[in-house]
Amino acid sequence: MGIYETFCEVYDSLFDDSLYPQWLSFTEKVVPELTSKTDWLDLGCGDGKLAVLAKQSNYSITGVDLSPTMIERAQSRAQEAKVNIPFKVADMLTFHFEDYHPQLITCFCDSLLYLNEYSKQEQVMRNVYHHLKANGVFIFDIIHPNWINYQYPGYTFVHEWDDVVFTWTSDQFRGENTIDHSLNMFLEDEDGRYERYEELHEQFVAPIEDYVSSLTAIGFTEVTVTADFSTDGPNDTSKRIFFTCRKG
Repeated sequence: MGIYETFCEVYDSLFDDSLYPQWLSFTEKVVPELTSKTDWLDLGCGDGKLAVLAKQSNYSITGVDLSPTMIERAQSRAQEAKVNIPFKVADMLTFHFEDYHPQLITCFCDSLLYLNEYSKQEQVMRNVYHHLKANGVFIFDIIHPNWINYQYPGYTFVHEWDDVVFTWTSDQFRGENTIDHSLNMFLEDEDGRYERYEELHEQFVAPIEDYVSSLTAIGFTEVTVTADFSTDGPNDTSKRIFFTCRKG
């Protein structure tokens, strides 16, 4: 197994899988017209956990991700679950489907924040708007700026297995509204020595009102902001902020 795959296995074992049913349930709640005939595109689909869950609920979903490794893992997951899901390698900034205009596009797990310039995040919004059918819905989530600025900086997590030590630290090196997550894995080799491998995940979040302004300017006629998988508006203690946007 390669080091990237090992990182994925370790990360998967620690990620809160209960979030995936919550993303699906939230989507069903805010898109009441969602049926098995609704074309659904999931951006930043990762290893396909949400897509498989949606397909098992009889939804017609397609997943795209920038990482070929993640798409391979998603395809394997779908095969193991005995479901047929189209997965494609594509960049959410530039994805283009000539004859595919879904009624629903989602981008969960704060994937948008991995684009470190707000202009790039806006480019995704425009690309989504272009691809959606009329009256289609775009749903995405971000982490509340308060969490990025006050909760995450200084966070440290350590987990040990027999032959792996995993550490996660979060620091704010690049200024307000940014966070850098440093993931380190110390992997024991056959000689009993540990080699260190590192991944750096950089995120940027804009003020909530900036997203609303951009989405409205792009052409979305309804933009609803809620928090933490509920239909309630956010407050200062909210963590995950959802934007549900309808194309006019």
